[in-house]
Amino acid sequence: MPKIEGLSVENYRCLKNITLGRKSVKSAADALTPISVVIGKNGTGKSTLFDAFGFLADAINVGVDNACNMRGRGGFKRLRTAGSTGPISFKVYYRESAASRPFLYSLSIDLDDTGRVSILRESLKQAGLSRSGQQAVQFLDRHSGNETALVDSYTVEANAARKSIPETVFPSDKLAIATLGYLRDHPRVIKFREFLEHWYLSYISPSAARGVVDAGAESTLTLSGSNVGNVLQYLQQQHPNRLAQLMKTVTRFLPGIHKIATKETIDDRLVIQFNESKFQDAFLAQQMSDGTLKLFVYLVLLFKPNRPDFICIEEPENGLYPDLLGALADAFRSQTDSDERSQIFATTHQPLFLDNFTSSEVWVLDKDPKTGFSGIKRARDFLSVTELEKEEFGLGSLWLNNYFQA
Repeated sequence: MPKIEGLSVENYRCLKNITLGRKSVKSAADALTPISVVIGKNGTGKSTLFDAFGFLADAINVGVDNACNMRGRGGFKRLRTAGSTGPISFKVYYRESAASRPFLYSLSIDLDDTGRVSILRESLKQAGLSRSGQQAVQFLDRHSGNETALVDSYTVEANAARKSIPETVFPSDKLAIATLGYLRDHPRVIKFREFLEHWYLSYISPSAARGVVDAGAESTLTLSGSNVGNVLQYLQQQHPNRLAQLMKTVTRFLPGIHKIATKETIDDRLVIQFNESKFQDAFLAQQMSDGTLKLFVYLVLLFKPNRPDFICIEEPENGLYPDLLGALADAFRSQTDSDERSQIFATTHQPLFLDNFTSSEVWVLDKDPKTGFSGIKRARDFLSVTELEKEEFGLGSLWLNNYFQA
């Protein structure tokens, strides 16, 4: 399964220059873990970091100019770090599988002479390994000005012959991977485009999950969770064993609820029914609490087949009873350890949730009071944290006692 080993962001709001994990083969930093949890005070940039992932996911679908204006971002000038004149840049360091050589995707955007957002540089490169004699391979190298990309269709298989490198012209605000990723001559670009397109940036809303939708099974959950009933219907019809696993977990999280199912109305609409053991009549989704619905949508996301390779969730604890936080963390971990591994990235304000993770999995965002820019480092890099962790002090209690101060 593909895995992000590192992310670098420059000039994106308060993220002047930050790196999580590894950004090159030569980097001494450890790669991102299967679960990464980010903490920090209000205003330190947790939502901005979450949105950096969202920007990349949006850019592949609508282009960088439109992505700058989506989801309340307010345009390029509001996104660029205050006082900065340089481009907004992203670097994603990832592997297609545990056995593959790592790749680095780089993207830099800026305003052109007309004031429109355009791509300054875009590249996709696979790292070389000197000890095995494998050379780095540049699959994509695009520069502004001539709006061209050099694409190498070399498949990196043993003894494969290099094909010619065609020159292709792209619109100035559209990602080259969005176009080349549909052409079979570019298998490496295809894989990265598919990986990026299947990131799941959660904007799950209980009000969206309460909506009544048209009947019909769907295998993909929307970012808001609005079609959770359709996905549940898909599990009922095509994956009853997976549904049974889901319900086993639901009953552990929500005592009293023994069945959740969909029902089609006479006008071919779909409602979700929650059956509680002490009541004969089922409750509809519209009658359930925000916390119950949000938790249920998370579990559907985690237990459905063909989960996204990368799942990003902002403050999953919101609306949940504190006793459920440990079980939610266990559900996250069970999916990152399963055969269908997903990588999970989350932000949190909840110390009880944080207690379920290790200092290698937790990252701390903080703002420099002099510059106003945010910095980030692993929890284990703070003084005494690893020693106290060995003594079984939870990270949540260490956070409350200010062990993560710069």
